[in-house]
Amino acid sequence: MFVLTDITQLKKTENLLEVTAFNLRERMKELNCLQLVSNILFRSGYDVKTALSQLLDVIPQAFQFPDITTVNIILRDQIFQNYNFTETSWGLSTPILSNSIEVGRIEIAYLEKRPELSIGPFMSEEQDLLNTIAQRIGKFDELITAHETLQKNEKRLAFTLEITRLGVWEVDWFTKNATRNARHAQIFGYDDLLSEWSLEIFLGHIISEEREYVQSSIQYAIEHHQKMQINCRILRKDNVIRWIAIIGEALYDESDKPIKFLGVVQDITEFKEVEEAIKA
Repeated sequence: MFVLTDITQLKKTENLLEVTAFNLRERMKELNCLQLVSNILFRSGYDVKTALSQLLDVIPQAFQFPDITTVNIILRDQIFQNYNFTETSWGLSTPILSNSIEVGRIEIAYLEKRPELSIGPFMSEEQDLLNTIAQRIGKFDELITAHETLQKNEKRLAFTLEITRLGVWEVDWFTKNATRNARHAQIFGYDDLLSEWSLEIFLGHIISEEREYVQSSIQYAIEHHQKMQINCRILRKDNVIRWIAIIGEALYDESDKPIKFLGVVQDITEFKEVEEAIKA
């Protein structure tokens, strides 16, 4: 005796489970890839060559057929590609945008033909993955551009401070500890930067009859959100009295509390001497 059982529904369920498991594995591969891409790009210390070279090994692992997947990344005037990259009929491509400007392209190519899916032999999710990777490379390029601009501006500022002989200072308003540049130290009679500098030490250099005026000027500027511009005399470390000009301004947090007071200082003794000579 034979017993026949209809297992159609069982087979459908098995097939559905297989498809679901396959899709889950592919999505996990993609998520892992994106995590690695972010780690490589944003922990690279702005090293474009190292970062993009490492991506060539990571990206293929997120595709269905990593053994035949090759990558080509073009960013500005640089090209990074797997040693066996070849343009074929089985590829994906997407632009890399940085600050809304196209600065490169990332391309995927299969070295062998595979069955047709949503986009040639690729799933639509793989195109989405490539688009996301391109976006992250674009953000990476934006960070590099901003970093390079900052470095250029810092060099220009350093040059400007050097030729104008300005001392720069910054006070943390919570701790009252301060930082300053070498020119600031020289103005106050120090050969090099002190390991410690604070608002209290600064005020200690103001000659006694002008100290209250300087203190009240700082407090008024902070309380009224105004820029402070004052001239006063200091007693340098070598006991020489000099005239200085100070410009300062406060920065505030979201609750309008002062967090920093920063600005510049310049020795104006020679100017004051000329001014006095003219008056005489």
